[in-house]
Amino acid sequence: MLFCEDGSHVGSSLKVPMSSQPSDDLLVDRFRNGDERAADDLYERYAHRLIGLIASRMNERLRTRTEPEDVLQSVLRSVFMGVRSGQYNAPEGATLWNLMSVIAVRKVRNHYRAMLTQRRGAKVFSLDDPESWDEAIDDESLQLFETSFRELIEPLRADEQQIVTLRLQMHTVEEIAQIIGRSRRSVERILQNCRSRLTQQLSQADRNETTE
Repeated sequence: MLFCEDGSHVGSSLKVPMSSQPSDDLLVDRFRNGDERAADDLYERYAHRLIGLIASRMNERLRTRTEPEDVLQSVLRSVFMGVRSGQYNAPEGATLWNLMSVIAVRKVRNHYRAMLTQRRGAKVFSLDDPESWDEAIDDESLQLFETSFRELIEPLRADEQQIVTLRLQMHTVEEIAQIIGRSRRSVERILQNCRSRLTQQLSQADRNETTE
């Protein structure tokens, strides 16, 4: 067990019988109050499960750049720093797993993004240039890309999702207008609004990532 910087911690703990294990919210409170053994307990509770999730999301090419254990350490640093600062909590009766798994997937995704950017000469995804999405994503990363894309457009209305998806499938604005039965101007306006909102989402995600 490592982390630090400064989610702190170096150590390990003995496993405790499941029936006597404290809840996550109690461990969070104890950790905030300076009980480093609470961090040990959370590590023992989630490290194995997290490393399995992380490893399942990493292909062989990405593993030549970073190990699942390195991503795990980064996840734990982010979680424990957030817990210590009060940014992250475990609601009473709930667990930290959802939070940890989201951070883990985001960390892996960022490693893919860095790898693809380096390999593709900083290709940029653009609604104005659908070819850029196709060029920037290789077969090994397609599944991750599709998952990320679905998450990104989920907050949009159903008709907006359809228009964005059609645009990224290489349809022209005129073709989209014909398919959905809307005017060209209406499609252009919706694409512009979606572009602005998606840009805001990506910017917010990047800001959140820098604080983890």
